[in-house]
Amino acid sequence: DSFINVARATHPEIFKKCYNKMDRSLEWEDYSGDIKNDFATMVNNCLVNNSTNDKGVILAGPPGSGKTFLVRVYLSQNKDVSDIVIKKEHLHDSIDPINGPIEKLAEAYNIAKMVSPTVVFIDEGDEVAKVRKGSIEDMLTNKFLNILDGDDPLYNVFTVLTTNQLRMIDPAVIRSKRLAVLDVRG
Repeated sequence: DSFINVARATHPEIFKKCYNKMDRSLEWEDYSGDIKNDFATMVNNCLVNNSTNDKGVILAGPPGSGKTFLVRVYLSQNKDVSDIVIKKEHLHDSIDPINGPIEKLAEAYNIAKMVSPTVVFIDEGDEVAKVRKGSIEDMLTNKFLNILDGDDPLYNVFTVLTTNQLRMIDPAVIRSKRLAVLDVRG
């Protein structure tokens, strides 16, 4: 609890928006696909076995295919795992639209490390890790890659991005020792 209090005091705005926002009222049997076992193995390799090879996963599939539901089912069965839910609007900063989102993303991951074990859930991940095109917007993707590979390792922090458009995610994100891809078809 003391780490949670430090996280709350250090980053109050992003903590209030993002910390433990996932509904955890589901049963394992509520998700019928075999993919849940693959997903659970990946998450547990990171959070339980401390594997740095499993940093996260991109859940790719059409709207309504169960990407978010899969994460909710996992978290419902693992109540000791914290969650940080990041949506595009959580990163928005009208005062500093360039650096503000980058700072808020870093704050969210700082919280995740403080309250670990943690699943960081990034809804519409193609907004945070979009294909770089040589513009100022690339800074957010660059920061995300730096968080995944940076000098400060993400021990006991597992990242989940969801997307309906895998082609919109920068190819550098989908690489060995970064994020794997699971195709969710519902």
